[in-house]
Amino acid sequence: MPTGTACGAVGCGRVRCGARYGRCVTIATDGPYADFLRFELAVFGEELFLPGYDPHLIRYGEYRFVCDHLDPRPGLRILDVGCEANIFQVFAASRGAHVVGIDVDPGAEGPLRERERLAQLALERPIRVEFQAVDATAFRPAGKLFDVVIAVSSIEHFFVADGHGDSLAMDTIACAVRPGGLALVTVPMSNGGVFFEVASGDDRFGYSYRLYTPEVLQERLCSHPELELVDRRFLAQSTPDPRFEPLRFIRFWQDLEADARRQWGFAHPLLAEMFNPAISETEARARPLCVNTALLAFRRC
Repeated sequence: MPTGTACGAVGCGRVRCGARYGRCVTIATDGPYADFLRFELAVFGEELFLPGYDPHLIRYGEYRFVCDHLDPRPGLRILDVGCEANIFQVFAASRGAHVVGIDVDPGAEGPLRERERLAQLALERPIRVEFQAVDATAFRPAGKLFDVVIAVSSIEHFFVADGHGDSLAMDTIACAVRPGGLALVTVPMSNGGVFFEVASGDDRFGYSYRLYTPEVLQERLCSHPELELVDRRFLAQSTPDPRFEPLRFIRFWQDLEADARRQWGFAHPLLAEMFNPAISETEARARPLCVNTALLAFRRC
């Protein structure tokens, strides 16, 4: 399969295909998530950067959840909170949405513009994300409110001196989204452990982060008076066959060097769906040790 193209097998219209290995694997054939995968493949080929550091390919599960609720289209106003230089905001802009990305780090704009450039080359048309270097815990929109606000694995990193940065981020989201609009938020869970937050990094990560329990998730994020929770799911590392539960995907993935991981580029979304599926809140309560990420959708009251 040539880099940056769909499968070349005759009659195959599938999004990700392993035809060069003698078989085809179907992830999705229509809908926003399928379009996102096509965009990612067209722009970046198999040089995908999302899974490089991610032992569970969590981002694919998070963006799959976002696409369950969000179909970017012309005229739609989207705010990406703590955006860094992620692919999804460029994808949404490529579909005609007006996307504003905010991040406290002004250095995020450089990589973002490079990814815009690659997308423009691949799609042969202008693509632009509006970027603002601003503290998301204090951001307030100056003009028209947004139809959708997304915060994908970002607000767990927000720490400020005068309160809980994650709760303040929820205030920002509530102020930024229009009445009836959506907010889509994902954060990491503690795998059944205690709530954990560190403001200056530690041996595990060199930056601030939190790992949530269901109780703190409810208190900090899910109890905002202006945001009605309409969907709560979770990602859980697993195996397709319970007989092989001890052989979790993470053990295989952690043993691979970055170059070896890239060789699996054609199958990354499939692996994510197989080994890190979205599960219901009821199932998450029954399997707390497997849960790694909360997927939250809110509607502005």
